[in-house]
Amino acid sequence: MRSNRATVQVAGGAIRLAGAPLMAEFRRTEDFRRLLLRYVFALMTQASQLSVCGQHHDIEHRFCRCLSRLFDRCGSTIFITQQRMSDLLGVRRESVSPIALALQRAGIILYVRGQMTLVNRRALELRACGCGAIIRRAFDAVSG
Repeated sequence: MRSNRATVQVAGGAIRLAGAPLMAEFRRTEDFRRLLLRYVFALMTQASQLSVCGQHHDIEHRFCRCLSRLFDRCGSTIFITQQRMSDLLGVRRESVSPIALALQRAGIILYVRGQMTLVNRRALELRACGCGAIIRRAFDAVSG
């Protein structure tokens, strides 16, 4: 029985690595150990910040924060359904539909049948809560 699973959240690829080679490299190389520990710290920062975000920010701000991070990782076009977006935010699908429509009407995104294209990053960032910037800084610190 597997103790953990990973899910690819948007269309694209993923890499899976067995634990034994990862741990062998962790023990062998100080630089890799430091890098991996910084990454774990970034993941912990993300988890705690998203917990706070879910309690204190409205759905539109969280939606925009989530979109911004997805565009950061996947480029200016992503393939994601409103159902998947609602799952990521922990809300009903009916809650995200009017937000996606409002962002499209404002010229921030183009959204057609699960394909979302970023049109105006600055406007998206202005509508997002500040949690995304905190998370982004934590992950930027991993490589720096």
